[in-house]
This record gives sequence, C-alpha cells and structure tokens, in this order.
Amino acid sequence: MLPLVGRVLAISPVRRGVLAAVSRSRPRPPGPSTGDTSWAHAELIWPDGTRRQGWLSTGEAYTFTARVAVEVTCTLADGHGRPGAHTPGTLAGVGLIELAGAKVTIGDEVR
Repeated sequence: MLPLVGRVLAISPVRRGVLAAVSRSRPRPPGPSTGDTSWAHAELIWPDGTRRQGWLSTGEAYTFTARVAVEVTCTLADGHGRPGAHTPGTLAGVGLIELAGAKVTIGDEVR
C-alpha cells in the first residue's frame, strides 16, 4: 500500500491538499504534566577513536515520537528524501532529535 500512497502523494495538487489539511489540524492540548522523561544511553565513538558517554532526554516519549514523525514528514515534503529504507535519523540527520525537542548530554570520556 505504501508504494501506492507514495505515487498518489507525488501528484502536486494532492500533496498540497494533504499538507494544507494537516496544517489546519490542531492537536489536542496536552494533559497535565507529570514530569515524565524518557532517557536513552549510548557510548559515542568519534572517528579519531575518542569515546564518550551520551544521554538522550526526550521528555514525554509519546510527544517526542509524534514530533519525530512530523519532522520526518516535513523533510520528505520538502523533497529531501532518498530512495530506500531508512531510520528517521539516517534520513533526516542527527539534528532531528533536537528539532523534536530532545536534549543530548555528552559526558566524560569512556575508558
């Protein structure tokens, strides 16, 4: 079904109509904040061999996931997609996580 949807959205008037409809939609306001935060940890390795601890704080995970979907959709709508299967990060770049509202902390060197 996705190839068919891609072909239909490749038609400029259809794509503009869908983008206009999406831009008019308004999400429900968020509920009361519970202070929930999701964290991810990784060991970051630079090309020169430097290793550091990295932490990703996304805030509320569902909101972060929705923001990632919106940013990737905007990237594709702007014509910056590439053929093939990609993760959101490989398609839109590392800056995607900050555009989606996450914070990255890089800690001390790992031994």
